[in-house]
Amino acid sequence: MHGRHSPGESENGSAGVGLGGLGSGPSSGREGVGAAGTLDDVLTYAHLGIVISASEFKSASLRWWHSAWTLARELKLNREVPVESMVDQMGDDDMDGHHSPSDTGPSSVHSHPNVNTGRMPISEEEREERRRTWWLLYIVDRHLSLCYNRPLALLDVECENLYLPIDEVSWQNGEYYGVHESHDPHNLYAQHPSSPSRNGLPHRRIGPSNFEVTGTGMFEFFLPLMTILGQVVDLHHARNRPKFGAVRQTGAEGTGTFGGGYEELVQQITEQLDTYSRSLQDFEATNTSSGLKGEGQEGDEGKSDSKQLSEADIQLKIVVSYGTHVMHVLHILLSGKWDPISMLDDDDLWISSQSFINSTAHAVSAAEAISNILKYDPDLSFIPYFFGIYLLQGSFLLLLIADKLQGEASDAVVTACETIVRAHEVCVVTLNTEYQVPIPMRYYPWI
Repeated sequence: MHGRHSPGESENGSAGVGLGGLGSGPSSGREGVGAAGTLDDVLTYAHLGIVISASEFKSASLRWWHSAWTLARELKLNREVPVESMVDQMGDDDMDGHHSPSDTGPSSVHSHPNVNTGRMPISEEEREERRRTWWLLYIVDRHLSLCYNRPLALLDVECENLYLPIDEVSWQNGEYYGVHESHDPHNLYAQHPSSPSRNGLPHRRIGPSNFEVTGTGMFEFFLPLMTILGQVVDLHHARNRPKFGAVRQTGAEGTGTFGGGYEELVQQITEQLDTYSRSLQDFEATNTSSGLKGEGQEGDEGKSDSKQLSEADIQLKIVVSYGTHVMHVLHILLSGKWDPISMLDDDDLWISSQSFINSTAHAVSAAEAISNILKYDPDLSFIPYFFGIYLLQGSFLLLLIADKLQGEASDAVVTACETIVRAHEVCVVTLNTEYQVPIPMRYYPWI
């Protein structure tokens, strides 16, 4: 935690190095100007936040998450550490500062700590660990902003130049920059991260600007959704600002920016969700095994039972199902209401609007995705920490329709309601869905 550390606690004092790490002495073991912790402390706070969020003191987990976000910012995890060592960057190295980034192994002269600072060059593995830690906190921040209806703590502009994490397979295999030969086409780090592309190798993606699915890992399919969610959260709070929200919606005389309303922002986010949807479909089509493609063309659904699927096929189906569901929920959050009480009261006649009709279509599609989720992940154990709130937000609209229409609801709505009821039954065992304060039973006549 924030307790005192001895100088010898870490083999490498640069494990959590911050770009402004000039405020600590050589034996302090701390990184960053004013930073009162290391990268391990950030991860410790994150673990505490996860554990406490599963207890009856769920809201108390925010204290630990805020500590993690604050320390991550102090350690400047949102900024890339230069390829040169910190010693070279500060101009204190007795070398010329232009050695190869791969010359930082134990036998290299560049691996020796500087006599003035006691720091060692930071490895690519440590750089990648810094990135993955920041993007994990980024994901959780957006998720908790939805759960607790709170503004974002980490902004997109803070990490616009930070590389996105490498894929999970490369991370587990230790395929970092400088480890393999530069001509290896499978090595994402085969080129200098800040240099032009060589040998046709693609550049790494940077910043929260990727809205496409690139794999089945958390950072590859879920991070783009959380990037979009952050914009939805920002838009939601902007709309509900007591002063400026009303001004922009009604328009201000002589002010073109305000007069346009929020339609342009809604359209932009909608396009991002459409981009994600297309990439998800393309990813599924590209990675589906030839056997399953043949069965699909023949229409033989019996042979595509999940018991006969390979582990990779099941993983693909799970990712596509979860990604599809969360995508439709984000559509609902973008054009619909977040508060179930306001939704049921319907004081502004939202039920008669076009946005309600659009949200209803996405709610039915989200329920269909839940049906696939229950097929391939029957105990909802793939992302149990995240899934509850999206299941909840995707259910409100269907329950509203069932309440208003009663026996006149369409078969698709009835089937969707049955699906979400089954999912909630599973959640009683697997998930904790206590995301909001208790609501009087009068608002749930169907229970």
